[in-house]
Amino acid sequence: MNGAGPDISDVPPVAAVAGADPHNTAQQRCNCLLDEPPTLRPHQPTSVRRSLMDIPLHSAVVAEMARGREFLEQIRTARHNIEHLRVTVPCPDGDNEIVFGGDGMVVDATFAEDLFDRYPGDKLGELLLAMSEEGFSQVSEKVTAEVAAVVEQR
Repeated sequence: MNGAGPDISDVPPVAAVAGADPHNTAQQRCNCLLDEPPTLRPHQPTSVRRSLMDIPLHSAVVAEMARGREFLEQIRTARHNIEHLRVTVPCPDGDNEIVFGGDGMVVDATFAEDLFDRYPGDKLGELLLAMSEEGFSQVSEKVTAEVAAVVEQR
């Protein structure tokens, strides 16, 4: 030994071990496993698996599934109605308006050109705030009514 580790030059190769097959070394077994993909065998034949899927459901389960589908359709309809909801709040003068969407956001507004002259300074802010409060209140009422209709049908 010269400090590099144990001397293994006298260890026989795997094929030279007594009783080992020289044509089937560990390396050859590993290569064989890598070359051939394993054959996957299902636990049950296909015909048995298919028949398990064809088991009829209990009538109460079928009825509950139908109720669930109806409920989901009611929810979709309510969401659609809310998404397409538009609430128009007119100005007390009648020539200005703000349109709110179902989410409470302003989606459109129409104002006369002399709006700033008619409502100088804080008066314009108060007008817009009052119109926004009214719009949000109406949107809230209509959305609540849509949700209540779905809950009542349930």
